[in-house]
Amino acid sequence: MRTWRVGTFSMGASLIFLGVFLLLTNILRWDMTTVMISWWPVIFIILGVEVLLYIYFSKQESPYVKYDILSIFFIGIIGIMGIGLTLLQTTGLIEEAVQAMNTETRSLDLPKVEKSIGEEVKRIVVDTNGNGLSIETSPNKQMNLFGTYQVMMTKKEPLFKAAGDYLLTETKGDTLYITFKNLPDYTHYDRVNSLSATLIVPNDIKLEVNASGSSLSLKPRELLSNWVVNAASDIDILTTEQANMAIDVENIQELYDGNWNLNPGATFTNEQAESGRYWGTLTFGEGAHLLKILDAYSVKVNTLPE
Repeated sequence: MRTWRVGTFSMGASLIFLGVFLLLTNILRWDMTTVMISWWPVIFIILGVEVLLYIYFSKQESPYVKYDILSIFFIGIIGIMGIGLTLLQTTGLIEEAVQAMNTETRSLDLPKVEKSIGEEVKRIVVDTNGNGLSIETSPNKQMNLFGTYQVMMTKKEPLFKAAGDYLLTETKGDTLYITFKNLPDYTHYDRVNSLSATLIVPNDIKLEVNASGSSLSLKPRELLSNWVVNAASDIDILTTEQANMAIDVENIQELYDGNWNLNPGATFTNEQAESGRYWGTLTFGEGAHLLKILDAYSVKVNTLPE
């Protein structure tokens, strides 16, 4: 006569249940992580039901529960692993691990901005919020902004769906304010690594840029107004020999290229300035318009023929 040992039925039923779960996972495209975390409590339910059935059907007045040691051992191992997975899930580590495996780095286009500028606007103030920016001029009374951003992401849709997700533009009186927002950092993995944008502004409107330590590329072309750039790290200026402007620098650590008219006592070579701080001016044409740079790390000027 066969002896019923508690654990044998539970082990078999659990394996069948897990097999069915995995089959449905493949067919219905369920999330594997969710399946592995959610199915294991069924083992204890089946084991408890088996113990009750054993006691109920036992013909002994004082039934003694006999266990299948090997089955109970495997059930215990699975249970411990299930509890461990649950604890990891509560700490968020499993979600982080899944995101890390599904993360990819993508380069996407920024939503473009095209904004007409009225005659009442005499000044544009730009706050880069630490983002790299290229600024050019145009004879048109319009502000344009476009570019790309690189993002590590697990989602399929872009992080920036509209220009308002990364940029704020507002006109107050005679001033147009353009402010880059803080880049989103949803988790350790869904985050923007870099943003590279080009801003085109009218050449006859004053421009003030708060760079917040970012790198800038300035291409003023035919500058018909005055610009002020503050607190940049590296600044590359591209101009022409026919330009009619003066580049005035204050408190700059490194200067590159150009016949700078420096303050007395400053030392400078065409290749690279020696360590120190520099104040000076580089003039093109009659220097009718001023490009003033304050508190930057380095300034490099490239001159192209017209």
